[in-house]
Amino acid sequence: MKQKLGKQIWKRILSAGLALAVVFTALSLQFIPVQAAETDEVITLKCSTTDSAQLNYFKYTAYGDKSWTLNADESYIDLGASDERAEECYFEIYFRGNAIKVSAAKGPAHGKVKYTIDGGHEQIVDLYSSGRQESVVYEVSGLTEGDHVLKAVTQTTKSGSKIVNQVTSAEITHKPYKGGTPNLGGTIVDTDTQYTQDRYGEIAAKNVSSGRLAAWKNDKATGELVLFSKDCSLDDVSIQASALTCGNDTISAEHVKTTFIKSAKAYNGVYLGYGDPDRVIPAETGSNRSETSDILYQEGG
Repeated sequence: MKQKLGKQIWKRILSAGLALAVVFTALSLQFIPVQAAETDEVITLKCSTTDSAQLNYFKYTAYGDKSWTLNADESYIDLGASDERAEECYFEIYFRGNAIKVSAAKGPAHGKVKYTIDGGHEQIVDLYSSGRQESVVYEVSGLTEGDHVLKAVTQTTKSGSKIVNQVTSAEITHKPYKGGTPNLGGTIVDTDTQYTQDRYGEIAAKNVSSGRLAAWKNDKATGELVLFSKDCSLDDVSIQASALTCGNDTISAEHVKTTFIKSAKAYNGVYLGYGDPDRVIPAETGSNRSETSDILYQEGG
C-alpha cells in the first residue's frame, strides 16, 4: 500500500431519517479539488503509531529478549540498573517535514538518550528528574522539507536509578502534504467505535462499500462512514447524500441527514481525581493531550 499523505481527514457521518430496512450499495465519493495553503502545518504523532503504511510513524528496536512496552500514552524500555548493550535499544521516528519536537516524561528511574536526525543534530539528553514531569526533550527546526529519520538511542550511562528510554509523542511541522490528484477514500464502519488518526492503516484497508440498516417503519436508523485523504491534502470537504436504494425500493435523499463528528483533543495526563469542579486543567504541553472523537456535531458539510 502506498504511504498515506496529507491531512488525513477523519469524519464520522451520521445518516438518519430511514423509515424501513435498507441496503446501502455502491458507495461513491465525489469532490471538488481545492488549492492547499502553503503555510506550515503541525501534527502530533502518538508514540503508539507504528503503522508503516502511514507517512509518519514510530519504529522500536531492541536486542535479544529485551522489548519495548507500548502503551497509548507512552512507550518505554527498562534495562535495569546496568546494561552494556543499551545502545542496541532505540526508537526511530520516520517523518516528512521541516521540524520536529519530541516529548518524554522525565523521572527518577529514567536514563540518558542520544538523539539524532539523519545522523546529525546529535544531542544527549538526560531524562532523569527527582519527580515525574512531561516536557519537550529534543527539538530541531530548519530542516529541508522532506523525509527524515529521528533516532533515539538508549545510553549505557545514567543519572537515575535505572537505564530507561521513554517517549510520549512527537510534534511534526511540515508544508501541506501533496501527492498527485486529490483523492478521497471512505468506508462504512461500526457506529459503536470511535476512529482516530492512529487507526489510518486499519481504516484504509477496510474498503466496505455496502451495508444493511434496519429500523421499524417511521423510526430512524444510523450508519457511519469514515473518510480519509489518499496521497493528497484536502480542505473544506463537504457531504451530499443521494437516495438510498434496495432493489426497487428507494428512500429519497431529502430523508437522509448527514452530520460530521469533529475530532477533539482530551487531557491524558496525571489523574486529577474527583472533587473541586474549579480545579485547573494543566496547560497543554504537546504530550498531555490525545485525539478523541467525542460527539461534537457539525450541521451540514
